[in-house]
Order: sequence, then C-alpha cells, then structure tokens
Amino acid sequence: MYNILIVEDEADLLEILKFRLKADGYGVTTASDGIEALEKLNEVKPDLIILDINLPRMSGIEFYNKITTGHGQTRYPVLVLTARANLEETFKEVEADGFMPKPFEIDELIKEVERIIKAAPRQLILLIDTKNSHHVQEMTAYLKSERFAVENIEDFTALQAQASWGKADYIIMEYMQEEMSGEAFIKKIKADPFLKEIPVIVYSYSGFGEFKKKSSEAGADMYLGKPQNYDALVTAIKELEFKGRKHE
Repeated sequence: MYNILIVEDEADLLEILKFRLKADGYGVTTASDGIEALEKLNEVKPDLIILDINLPRMSGIEFYNKITTGHGQTRYPVLVLTARANLEETFKEVEADGFMPKPFEIDELIKEVERIIKAAPRQLILLIDTKNSHHVQEMTAYLKSERFAVENIEDFTALQAQASWGKADYIIMEYMQEEMSGEAFIKKIKADPFLKEIPVIVYSYSGFGEFKKKSSEAGADMYLGKPQNYDALVTAIKELEFKGRKHE
C-alpha cells in the first residue's frame, strides 16, 4: 500500500481528498499546517506528499524547503496545490514533482497522484561493494534519501546481469574488490558494451595514494579516495552531470 501525507488547511477539501484516496486503496495521513506535517514525518514515511502552498503557521514553501536536501532534492515526491493566480510564482520557487491548480477536479488529482507514484526514481546507481562492508547500508540509505534508485552489486557477473535489462545512470564502486583488482574491474566495465558508457565513480576506505592513478588510467570518471561523508557521492554525481552538460 502506498502512503500519502496530505497537508491542507481547508477542512472540507482535506476530508474529500482523504475519503477518495482511501477509497482508491491508499494509506492516508493528514496535517493542517507545515509544523504539524513535519511532526507527522517523524511517524510516517510517505510515498507522496500532497502540499497546499497557502498554510497557517508555516507556509507550504517553508515546509517544502524543510524537506529539501542540500542538493535541492526533496526527500519525498511532492504534488503542490496552489491557486491559479499563484501558479507561475510557485513554479519559480519550488521544483515539485507535480502541480495542481485550485480549483481542480478530484479525478484529475487522482491521475496526477498515480503518475507521480508510479514514476521511477530519477536516476539508477549501481553500488559495487561487498555486503560485509559496513558502509554499504549507510551509503544506500543516504543515496535513497536523495531519491536515487540503488542496486547493490557484489561482483562483475551480477553487474553484467543488471546492465543487460536496464541501463544505469552511474556506477559507484569500492576500489578494493574480492575477485580482481579495482583497476582490472574498471577496465572490464569500460570494455563491456552495456557498461562502457556509464560514468564510474571510485572510492576506497584504504586510502592508498596509487589507487587514484590506477583508477584514472583504467578509465574511471572520478576518484574520491576516502569520502569524508556520503554527501561526497552526490557531489561527485553533480560534478559529472555539469561536465556532461558543458560537452553537449
């Protein structure tokens, strides 16, 4: 069951949305202002937030900023409700997953809810490290909080299987691999027809200096060394995106 948080101060509209979404099989949590909504996020992890912009105590835009990461990504998909007169201004202030101008037809809102929930995460990362690495779960959780899809991969065979049915956006890998050296692993990625175009970001908690040179020579797109925090992974992705846009 998908869970939806509705943040709306118009009591009648809130009840209508709650009734219809529950009838369609969604789990529903409600809040009448931004402060209450933040409190509800300590209790539930919604698959979608339906957010009115004009709220008491804390505006919708203030709430939106509170759930936005340092990289400008909201931690949850957001469907914004706003008056038509404010629509253009709201577009400039937030980058929500969807906008619905008031007044609206309930069926149109339901269609938009379905579209957003069914939409795939924006980018897929293949994270290559052993399961016994204590960093893997924390890295995965952090990347998912930035709304990346993450597939955990342990060896090259699994990597090829993943790539054969769907193209990933990035490969992030620990240089130290069990089945072969990191240098050899990167070379195999860059020689594989399904993998060679995917940017490769390399890290290593061993911290050996020569890994940077070996990674670069093998074809890695970026070497991080020992990340000071997991935010460095997202920063690396943003840097590669920027470089890619400059060369388009």
